[in-house]
Amino acid sequence: MKAFHTYGFLKKLPYITNLTASVRDVLTPLLFIFVTINASPLLAQNGKSYYVDSKNGNDDNNGNTIQQAWKTLNKVNNQPFKSGDNIFFKKGCTFDGQLIIKQSGQAGKNVVYSSYGSGANPIINGLDTLTDWKPLGNGIWETTCLIKDSKLNILLLNNIVTSMGRFPNSDSKNGGYLTFDSHVGNNTITDKNLGNNINWTGAEIVVRRTHWILERGKITSHISNNLTYESKSTIEFKDNYGYFIQNDVRILDRLGEWFYDSEGKKLIMFFGNNEPSKYVVCVPKYNTLVDISASAIMLKGITLQGSNCATISLAKCAGVTISQNNLKFSGKYGIQIAGANITIAGNVIEKSNDIGIKGTFMPSGKVTNNIIDKTGLLPGQGFDYTGIDLYGDDLTVSNNTITNSGYDGIKLDGNNATIKNNVIRGFTSVIDDGGGIYLPGKLFKNRNVLYNIISDGIGAPDGTTKVGNSPSEGIYADDSTSYINIIGNTISNVAGHGIKIHNAHDIVIKGNTLYNNKTQLILDHDKNPNGGLVRNITVTKNTFVPGPATQNTLTLASPTDDVKDYGNIDSNYYVNTTGNSPITVKTSLGQLRDAQLATSITSTIFDKNSKNFALLSPSGNNLKAAPANNVLIKTNKTSKPQTIILGNGTFVDLNGKQYIKSVNLAPFTSLILLKK
Repeated sequence: MKAFHTYGFLKKLPYITNLTASVRDVLTPLLFIFVTINASPLLAQNGKSYYVDSKNGNDDNNGNTIQQAWKTLNKVNNQPFKSGDNIFFKKGCTFDGQLIIKQSGQAGKNVVYSSYGSGANPIINGLDTLTDWKPLGNGIWETTCLIKDSKLNILLLNNIVTSMGRFPNSDSKNGGYLTFDSHVGNNTITDKNLGNNINWTGAEIVVRRTHWILERGKITSHISNNLTYESKSTIEFKDNYGYFIQNDVRILDRLGEWFYDSEGKKLIMFFGNNEPSKYVVCVPKYNTLVDISASAIMLKGITLQGSNCATISLAKCAGVTISQNNLKFSGKYGIQIAGANITIAGNVIEKSNDIGIKGTFMPSGKVTNNIIDKTGLLPGQGFDYTGIDLYGDDLTVSNNTITNSGYDGIKLDGNNATIKNNVIRGFTSVIDDGGGIYLPGKLFKNRNVLYNIISDGIGAPDGTTKVGNSPSEGIYADDSTSYINIIGNTISNVAGHGIKIHNAHDIVIKGNTLYNNKTQLILDHDKNPNGGLVRNITVTKNTFVPGPATQNTLTLASPTDDVKDYGNIDSNYYVNTTGNSPITVKTSLGQLRDAQLATSITSTIFDKNSKNFALLSPSGNNLKAAPANNVLIKTNKTSKPQTIILGNGTFVDLNGKQYIKSVNLAPFTSLILLKK
């Protein structure tokens, strides 16, 4: 902070010298606070400020001024900071090593870790560049790799996250999966085509046990066509599903494929005819890059890169704020949290190999305004493959943008939770039977899913028997979930169901727009012993727009004829582009009985006040084309009102209002328009 005499400075301002002494006495301390805030990197909170400069600092300095800055993270880690202290890292600098935060602040007097100066945010770097490669022959090279874990969870080749070698390669048939025919017990599979020309004992197997589990374990025995491996799962295998082999030197055949020898501490990589010196290969040096075991902490405005497990770990803490940081290259988790009243706000979290934000216990937490991208996209190198996965009561997840997740966009366990105004795009690409928003089957109450924009649930059929029929859901309320409000969401282009209610009860589905999903909404009761009856479901004021004739609008499924008892379905809008009945019934009683039930409940029980918009061709026949040719969906994915430009022509909404050239949309809303 620049030092000057405050009152001497103020006397130079003409409007100050003309004030009375009493007024001047009041304004002077207020202006002093203003000047202090703007002259220093951050308000000092009545504590001390310390500076760290990796280029020009010296750990023998006192750290109290920019000129006396420290140099290393090791110096910072060993200081007894107190409430209200600020630790500033110089912008444009890179700091190698871990940041370990152990001293707590107090409420209103955080210990703050932030930045000063100009230029790019400071970088805390946990990556190590590997050199001294030695040839092993056939394009394979090795070097020493001294990571602190038995597994290497992430590797970068020229700054690109690269997967370990696998057999078959990912671009082989069936998406790179072999098929097992049967299984024995919990950890042995049989593939009649495997043989034992190569004994895979000691390698890793990655097994698609079910749609939602891609399990990784070390192979302990390979006898004939049988592979036995280390498994912790109790979920039954699905025979005729897929598997592949990884982490073995014998399968390296593509540039950048690698194998980590944990016993010899060697990294082995395939370079082919290329020299390793032409490439930059980086691995993480630490399991955790920023380790926080203190309360009343703020970490703000820093780039954090490279961890074998969690880039930021919060444990046994409360009142911590992680704000406006950029996290990338996390072996498992971008942020791992076990603490109360934690705020995660305004961060960019990208390229995490398992979960972007993992809250194992996070009561009263807030996750807001973050961008989470490219999470869990490498099969066999994650477990959950999820953007945000939280557990705890009184959680708020709002205004986040979550793109390109291998499984769920958001998964949330807990009571009194709000998931609101999030944009979720691209999910269930590695494993499926999950959703853009997934609410697990537990007896939690009062969860609100409000005004989210969800699209492009991809589905992951490779390694399963469901070719072309992937169970990807926009919003998924699973076994025994209850007391949920699903209101005002827009869900489109999902391979499975826009909204799936599975063995759940006491749920309100209101004012949602569901467009071009394989099925727009399903209320599904099956014989799963973990589930319950579908009851007290309210479906009202929703807009359903199926696409091709192969899509369904609203499906009621049950092993019996109890679908009439599911709840209340009324006052909805159906845009009929398929010529099919809006409600489809699926039971175990046969197609004729299903059709009779659908007709009966539509005419006597449900949808007495709903509106059905049949799009007609000039000849008067129901139009069979996809809705993209005849129906527009316009969406505002931002937190501000927007004017959306329309194409040529005149459009009407489902209430008959006419639009030409443009339409105004409120934040996180959408509108279906029919072209006249």
